[in-house]
Formats: sequence, structure tokens, C-alpha cells
Amino acid sequence: MRRMLVAVLAVGLASALLSAPVPVVGQSMTIALSLVDASSTSTTVTEIAEGAGLQTLKVKAVASTATTSNVTVNITVGAMGGTAALTTDYTRGLSTTTVTIDSGETEGLSPDITITPVSDTTAEVDETIRFTGTATGYTVSMVDLTITDRTIILSLVDASDTIATVAAIAEDGVSKLLKVKAATSTATSANVTITVNVGASGGTADLTTDYTRGSSTATVTISSGDTEGLSSNITITPVSDASAEGDETIRFTGTATGYTVSMV
Repeated sequence: MRRMLVAVLAVGLASALLSAPVPVVGQSMTIALSLVDASSTSTTVTEIAEGAGLQTLKVKAVASTATTSNVTVNITVGAMGGTAALTTDYTRGLSTTTVTIDSGETEGLSPDITITPVSDTTAEVDETIRFTGTATGYTVSMVDLTITDRTIILSLVDASDTIATVAAIAEDGVSKLLKVKAATSTATSANVTITVNVGASGGTADLTTDYTRGSSTATVTISSGDTEGLSSNITITPVSDASAEGDETIRFTGTATGYTVSMV
């Protein structure tokens, strides 16, 4: 009876050993992180545009081999090493989250994470938000989310010398030919059209009393692959009078789909 019991125990132990995963010498256990759209988790997200509004994402964690027990991956949102500044460049719904990879599986998803890029009128290079992770017994990769700059800066230039910026004109009654220059910090991926308002609200000079204009609007196109474009000629004629008055301004504003446009 004792011999039979020993034999059964021996068989049970051998079966357990055979079913357990056998570690391979030199093989590291890794988990790769990526970001996906919360509404379509098969869609990987690598960048968001400045000014795009609130974005809802999930972190996907993929293990190099199927897990033998539940694995929890602790995620830091906006970790050290990213170039985007919290509050200045983006806001986040939470600073940490977790991903669970269930036993026998190779991947898992975090709860929803919200990221809102901050829109501004400063032309700047693309910036990154870094996501890092830790998990016991695993090496976890990091992943960066790029905030692409979507700012267009307007300036006024002399129509005959488009390198020369024009910031002031004299009250002399002489017509001035200007162009609006629109510039981005990164090359566009498609043609971008900017509609410019000449003499927009906010300027202190009065139309007719202080100046006249050839048109109330102008258009600038930045061609695909370029970083700047010029409008056609704009005529501004300051009205000369004998009144003593302070300097006055004519405001130019712009709009472009998907971009924040500065005024000048």
C-alpha cells in the first residue's frame, strides 16, 4: 500500500514539473507598451495635434510569452524624459494607472486615460509625453506620445521685399503695399489655407477715419511640405490729418482648419 502511495505521489510530482514553464537561459521576460484609441483598441496612437481637444486613450501591455499568473503593470503617465510640460503643454486625467495581463494571456489594456494638449500661439517643435511601466519579474518598455505643433504665426512684410518685416507705417496719406506671411514650425502634410481678416476687431485705428484698405480679407496658402506662405498684395492707406493723436493699430487675424493662428 505504501509503495502504491509513493508511486502515485511520484507520478503527480512529475506531471506538475512537466506542465510548468521551463525558463530558457538568457531569455528575458519583457512587456512592450503602446497607446491605442479607447474607442478602437486595434488603432495605435503615436501622436496628437495641439488644439485637438480631449483625447481618450488606453495603454496596451504585451508580454513576450503567455503569463503563468496574473501580471500587474504599473503605468506612469507623463514620466521623466518626455519633453512636453504638464499644464503648459498638456493636461492629464490621471498620473498613474495599471494594466493586468491575466494568467495564460499575452496582453492587457488599461482603463481610459484622458490627455488634452494645450493650444497656444507659440510656434514650437513637437513635444512628447512619456509613459513608463514596471512589473515584477519583467522588463517593461516605455512609449512616447508626440504632441505635434499646430500653430501658425502671422507677420506683415513689404510686398516688394518679403524678407523685410513691417511693424509700423507713417500717417502720410501714401498707400502701402503689404503681404501677410504665415509660418509654421513644422512642414505641413497637406495644403493649408489661412483666411486673414484685415482690420479685425481689437485694433485701435478706425476704418475710413484713420485708414482705408483695398480689401477686408486675404488668403494665404502653405503648400504641402512647406512651412510658410504669402498672401497676395494688401493695400493699406493711412489717412493724413492735422489731429494730434497717439499711435493706432490695425489688427490682422487668421483662421485655418486644425490650427491655432496668431494675430498681428
